[in-house]
Amino acid sequence: GFYTIEFFYKGPYAYGTALFTGAMMTATSVGITARVLQDMGKLNTEEGTTILSAAVIDDVLGIIVLAIVIAIAGVNGAPMSTWEISVVVIKAIVFWVVLLFFGLKFSDKISQFLHLFKGPGSQLAVAISFGLFISYVAYLLGLAMIIGAYAAGLALSSSAHKEFLAQRLRPIYEFLVPIFFVVMGMLVDVRKIPTIAELGLLIVIFAILGKYVGCAIAAYVGGFNKTGSSRVGFGMIPRGEVGLIVAYYGLSYGVVTQEIYVIAVVMSFVTTMITPMLLKYS
Repeated sequence: GFYTIEFFYKGPYAYGTALFTGAMMTATSVGITARVLQDMGKLNTEEGTTILSAAVIDDVLGIIVLAIVIAIAGVNGAPMSTWEISVVVIKAIVFWVVLLFFGLKFSDKISQFLHLFKGPGSQLAVAISFGLFISYVAYLLGLAMIIGAYAAGLALSSSAHKEFLAQRLRPIYEFLVPIFFVVMGMLVDVRKIPTIAELGLLIVIFAILGKYVGCAIAAYVGGFNKTGSSRVGFGMIPRGEVGLIVAYYGLSYGVVTQEIYVIAVVMSFVTTMITPMLLKYS
């Protein structure tokens, strides 16, 4: 993604745009992958659990990559030095590890604390407040707020109230997620599509091949046969929410142009649409 933009894109902020494009292509969509596997009844197969675990891990890595890209591109001021970028990476990793450690270590205490709230909806309100607070802490540390939100969710995932909270969050999820995708779509200027069709096609092809080849080889080395490796490769292709968030960050900072944002949305759409067909075929 980075080198494609470096070689073929002649727009403004080419270096920063290339960085954000590479970051957009990093993370497999956990939600899309999980839904496809669930609908096929393959969620608990060896390939299914491998795909889902890898998708969660590279969501985390994709968000950390976003923090690195923001630092390198210097969208919040002057571009950072290698040392400053290293500090950002260390802060992001330490932030994750500390939150996860406390979440796992004190899961019983968290559950007991949530259990103190008896009123309707109060436990959900506390959980959401925790997520917003941790997002704000991430912001104060100079990290993207999505890093804090994701880390807060992982910290709460070890609580005994996990299933209860997930159930209560479902209506909010069903209300906000369509709005998120509609807003992302509304930012697209469809008139730009003909002007970047060739570059967009190239990015889409590399997005598919990059995930398929890279993940299939890793799965094969990890012990899967050729068929299983191919399934893992296909399952890792779809991009979704994290890629769009990265693209939106770039667009809001003025680094990603409208043309590249259109490519990000098209890439997410195409990779999402072809994955179910490829998985069923395999």
